[in-house]
Amino acid sequence: MTIIETTFIYSGILEFINCNLSLEINLKTYDTQKQYYYIDYKWIYNHIMDHPLYDDKDFINGHNDGDIVYKNELTSKMIEYLIMDHTSMDVGNSSPLIYKVQIIKSLSLLWD
Repeated sequence: MTIIETTFIYSGILEFINCNLSLEINLKTYDTQKQYYYIDYKWIYNHIMDHPLYDDKDFINGHNDGDIVYKNELTSKMIEYLIMDHTSMDVGNSSPLIYKVQIIKSLSLLWD
């Protein structure tokens, strides 16, 4: 498959309690017309134990630098919430930061 178009979605910093995440998301369209989100992570911390997913060794070893996920209604909504301003998020009793960590973890389970 050949990439025929790349669309910029987001670039910014997500501020977690003891670390920051530099996040970049692009949507790539292939010659088959299938679209994939390319999600790039650069975690910024002083100690690996400050990483919000430190205890998840599968994530740390396999997804810490990002993921590629197929674009569909579910992944699009997850991306929308991942880049949403904290004050706009409706997350029930959870905090927006915890919710975003769970979205990142969930996206790692959907890699393609």
